[in-house]
Amino acid sequence: TQQQNTTQHAIKHDIFAMPSSGEVIEVNDDFVEEYEQEKREEEAKKIKRKVYHTVAKMVEEEGKSSGKILTKEYVYCLTELVFAKVNRFAKDFEAFSRHAGRKVVRPEDVLLAVRKNSSAVDALQLYMESNRIVGSAARKRAKKAQQQRKKRQRIIDDLSSISSSDQQEPERRVLPTIPNTQEDY
Repeated sequence: TQQQNTTQHAIKHDIFAMPSSGEVIEVNDDFVEEYEQEKREEEAKKIKRKVYHTVAKMVEEEGKSSGKILTKEYVYCLTELVFAKVNRFAKDFEAFSRHAGRKVVRPEDVLLAVRKNSSAVDALQLYMESNRIVGSAARKRAKKAQQQRKKRQRIIDDLSSISSSDQQEPERRVLPTIPNTQEDY
């Protein structure tokens, strides 16, 4: 329980003892921000390594088919280029999504980011169609069609209720005649 009291004291006063060295660190906003930055950098390095291996495989296959020898430096430079471009696209996707008032990136954000590259747009649309990924325009059309079907069904229901009440003989009323002149009064 002494250890629990020490831990509670450390949490309450934003201090933390490093287990290996026993060094006491003050945990404040700067520490947390630095820690989170280090985590982001580690994650970026992992992703970059995966991109490097993917690019290296593609370059190797291309080199075999073309008969050219491509160096590691070439692969490294190409990896840096791909990584930078993907990061730029990711920021664009997020910006388009935020501009639309959403927190989630949708296919239309991706299409908007590559709109100046017609071959990329065509490839993405083909991919979306083959994988049945629906963009917002198609979603809006489907929603509108559904609303129109519901509206038609309400009209049909209303008409059928009117026609069923028409089958009963309606009550006939005779309206009083309105006199045209004062003599008729």
